[in-house]
Amino acid sequence: MEATTSSETTIENGSCLCGSVRYQIQTSAKRQVTHCHCTICRRASGAPFVTWVTVLTSGFEWMQGEDDKEKEEALQVYCSSPRAKRFFCRTCGSPLLFQHEDCPTEVDITAGSLVECNEIQADHHIFVGTKMAGIHVDEHLPSYEHETPSDWKKQADGE
Repeated sequence: MEATTSSETTIENGSCLCGSVRYQIQTSAKRQVTHCHCTICRRASGAPFVTWVTVLTSGFEWMQGEDDKEKEEALQVYCSSPRAKRFFCRTCGSPLLFQHEDCPTEVDITAGSLVECNEIQADHHIFVGTKMAGIHVDEHLPSYEHETPSDWKKQADGE
Protein backbone atom coordinates (compact mmCIF):
# COMPACT_ATOMS: atom_id res chain seq x y z
CA MET A 1 0.00 0.00 0.00
CA GLU A 2 1.37 3.41 -0.96
CA ALA A 3 -0.46 5.58 1.57
CA THR A 4 1.29 5.82 4.93
CA THR A 5 -0.02 7.17 8.21
CA SER A 6 1.77 9.04 10.96
CA SER A 7 0.13 9.94 14.26
CA GLU A 8 -2.02 12.66 12.67
CA THR A 9 -1.44 12.79 8.93
CA THR A 10 -1.92 10.35 6.11
CA ILE A 11 0.57 10.65 3.28
CA GLU A 12 -0.38 9.77 -0.30
CA ASN A 13 2.22 9.17 -2.98
CA GLY A 14 2.09 10.04 -6.63
CA SER A 15 4.31 9.76 -9.66
CA CYS A 16 4.53 10.02 -13.38
CA LEU A 17 4.20 6.92 -15.59
CA CYS A 18 7.94 6.19 -15.78
CA GLY A 19 8.68 7.01 -12.11
CA SER A 20 11.21 9.76 -12.82
CA VAL A 21 9.11 12.26 -10.86
CA ARG A 22 7.57 11.38 -7.51
CA TYR A 23 5.72 13.45 -4.97
CA GLN A 24 3.73 13.08 -1.79
CA ILE A 25 0.78 14.94 -0.34
CA GLN A 26 -0.66 15.15 3.15
CA THR A 27 -4.33 14.22 3.00
CA SER A 28 -5.06 16.96 5.54
CA ALA A 29 -3.90 19.48 2.90
CA LYS A 30 -6.53 18.44 0.34
CA ARG A 31 -8.96 21.25 -0.45
CA GLN A 32 -11.21 20.00 -3.26
CA VAL A 33 -11.48 17.62 -6.21
CA THR A 34 -12.55 19.12 -9.52
CA HIS A 35 -13.47 17.72 -12.93
CA CYS A 36 -12.28 20.43 -15.34
CA HIS A 37 -13.73 20.51 -18.86
CA CYS A 38 -11.85 23.58 -20.14
CA THR A 39 -10.28 23.48 -23.57
CA ILE A 40 -6.74 23.93 -22.24
CA CYS A 41 -6.99 20.98 -19.82
CA ARG A 42 -8.49 18.80 -22.55
CA ARG A 43 -5.70 19.64 -24.99
CA ALA A 44 -2.94 19.30 -22.39
CA SER A 45 -4.17 15.86 -21.29
CA GLY A 46 -5.64 14.44 -24.48
CA ALA A 47 -8.72 13.48 -22.44
CA PRO A 48 -12.33 14.75 -22.36
CA PHE A 49 -11.68 16.32 -18.94
CA VAL A 50 -9.06 16.33 -16.17
CA THR A 51 -9.68 15.54 -12.52
CA TRP A 52 -7.61 17.82 -10.30
CA VAL A 53 -6.94 17.41 -6.59
CA THR A 54 -6.30 20.83 -5.06
CA VAL A 55 -3.75 20.69 -2.25
CA LEU A 56 -2.19 23.36 -0.06
CA THR A 57 1.43 23.87 -1.09
CA SER A 58 2.42 23.31 2.53
CA GLY A 59 1.15 19.73 2.18
CA PHE A 60 2.87 18.98 -1.14
CA GLU A 61 6.45 17.77 -1.49
CA TRP A 62 8.56 16.59 -4.43
CA MET A 63 10.26 13.34 -3.44
CA GLN A 64 12.27 12.68 -6.58
CA GLY A 65 13.25 15.56 -8.76
CA GLU A 66 13.21 17.65 -5.60
CA ASP A 67 16.42 19.67 -5.87
CA ASP A 68 16.75 22.30 -8.58
CA LYS A 69 19.05 20.21 -10.78
CA GLU A 70 16.90 17.06 -10.55
CA LYS A 71 13.74 19.11 -11.12
CA GLU A 72 15.23 20.76 -14.19
CA GLU A 73 16.20 17.35 -15.58
CA ALA A 74 12.94 15.58 -14.70
CA LEU A 75 10.23 18.23 -15.10
CA GLN A 76 9.06 20.19 -18.08
CA VAL A 77 7.20 23.39 -17.24
CA TYR A 78 4.79 24.87 -19.75
CA CYS A 79 3.09 28.25 -19.31
CA SER A 80 -0.37 27.44 -20.64
CA SER A 81 -1.51 31.01 -20.03
CA PRO A 82 0.21 34.19 -18.84
CA ARG A 83 -0.64 33.36 -15.20
CA ALA A 84 -0.58 29.55 -15.12
CA LYS A 85 2.04 26.81 -15.33
CA ARG A 86 1.67 23.09 -16.00
CA PHE A 87 4.31 20.58 -14.94
CA PHE A 88 4.96 17.41 -16.95
CA CYS A 89 7.52 14.61 -16.74
CA ARG A 90 10.21 15.36 -19.28
CA THR A 91 10.72 11.64 -19.98
CA CYS A 92 7.22 10.13 -20.29
CA GLY A 93 5.12 13.29 -20.71
CA SER A 94 2.74 12.57 -17.83
CA PRO A 95 0.85 15.71 -16.75
CA LEU A 96 1.36 16.13 -13.00
CA LEU A 97 0.68 19.57 -11.62
CA PHE A 98 -0.98 22.90 -12.34
CA GLN A 99 -0.22 26.14 -10.53
CA HIS A 100 -1.93 29.50 -11.00
CA GLU A 101 -0.55 32.86 -9.88
CA ASP A 102 -3.90 33.80 -8.34
CA CYS A 103 -3.65 30.87 -5.89
CA PRO A 104 -0.02 30.80 -4.70
CA THR A 105 -0.81 28.68 -1.62
CA GLU A 106 -2.36 25.87 -3.67
CA VAL A 107 -1.33 23.41 -6.36
CA ASP A 108 -3.55 21.15 -8.39
CA ILE A 109 -2.29 17.64 -9.01
CA THR A 110 -3.73 15.26 -11.57
CA ALA A 111 -5.82 12.68 -9.72
CA GLY A 112 -4.60 9.95 -12.04
CA SER A 113 -0.98 10.50 -10.97
CA LEU A 114 -1.79 9.47 -7.40
CA VAL A 115 -0.71 5.89 -6.78
CA GLU A 116 -4.00 5.08 -5.06
CA CYS A 117 -6.58 7.27 -6.77
CA ASN A 118 -9.56 4.91 -6.60
CA GLU A 119 -11.00 6.54 -3.48
CA ILE A 120 -11.12 10.08 -4.88
CA GLN A 121 -14.60 11.61 -5.05
CA ALA A 122 -15.14 14.74 -7.12
CA ASP A 123 -16.76 17.80 -5.55
CA HIS A 124 -17.91 19.53 -8.75
CA HIS A 125 -17.46 20.13 -12.48
CA ILE A 126 -16.08 23.38 -13.91
CA PHE A 127 -16.05 24.84 -17.42
CA VAL A 128 -19.01 22.71 -18.45
CA GLY A 129 -19.83 25.44 -20.98
CA THR A 130 -16.87 24.20 -23.03
CA LYS A 131 -17.16 20.45 -22.39
CA MET A 132 -16.97 18.02 -25.28
CA ALA A 133 -20.27 17.11 -26.89
CA GLY A 134 -21.46 13.72 -25.73
CA ILE A 135 -19.78 13.94 -22.33
CA HIS A 136 -22.36 13.71 -19.56
CA VAL A 137 -21.67 15.34 -16.22
CA ASP A 138 -22.76 13.75 -12.96
CA GLU A 139 -26.09 15.40 -12.20
CA HIS A 140 -25.50 14.89 -8.47
CA LEU A 141 -22.48 17.22 -8.48
CA PRO A 142 -22.58 21.00 -8.77
CA SER A 143 -21.60 22.17 -12.26
CA TYR A 144 -20.33 25.60 -13.24
CA GLU A 145 -20.13 27.21 -16.67
CA HIS A 146 -16.68 28.54 -15.81
CA GLU A 147 -14.90 28.48 -12.45
CA THR A 148 -16.47 27.84 -9.06
CA PRO A 149 -17.86 30.68 -6.93
CA SER A 150 -14.93 30.16 -4.48
CA ASP A 151 -12.52 30.79 -7.39
CA TRP A 152 -14.33 34.05 -8.15
CA LYS A 153 -13.99 35.07 -4.51
CA LYS A 154 -10.24 34.31 -4.49
CA GLN A 155 -9.74 36.41 -7.60
CA ALA A 156 -11.81 39.29 -6.17
CA ASP A 157 -9.89 39.12 -2.87
CA GLY A 158 -6.55 39.02 -4.68
CA GLU A 159 -5.62 35.62 -3.26
